[in-house]
Amino acid sequence: MRKRSKLAAIVAAALLLQSCATIFTGSRQKFTIASTPNEAKISITNIDQKEVFTGVTPAIVKLKKGAGFFYKNEYLVKLSADGYEEKTVPIKFGINGWYFGNILIGGAIGMVIVDPATGGMWKARKSDINEELKKK
Repeated sequence: MRKRSKLAAIVAAALLLQSCATIFTGSRQKFTIASTPNEAKISITNIDQKEVFTGVTPAIVKLKKGAGFFYKNEYLVKLSADGYEEKTVPIKFGINGWYFGNILIGGAIGMVIVDPATGGMWKARKSDINEELKKK
């Protein structure tokens, strides 16, 4: 009976951990956006040039990491304030280290289906944006 319980636990863990990046980091990433001066206008557009967020600094925004099966997203953050030059900051994603956890546990499903479909396989290197706008 103990052998069956151990085997069941191992099989369950292997099935649950087959999408390491999605489980550990999710399909969205949180970004903190701040500026000098405060209360600058924020406009964020995605890779398809669709506006996905508007607001003012400081702000916390959760953005989708994936743009489709095996495609990473990209964003442009535009900051503007009266009397200051507009500033554009790109957000680019690279491979998430947790994605390779699928290799360690034999998670082929996570590696070729779940993480690529959810966007969990991607991660931005920088999640804090803090920019100083120049006066005109």
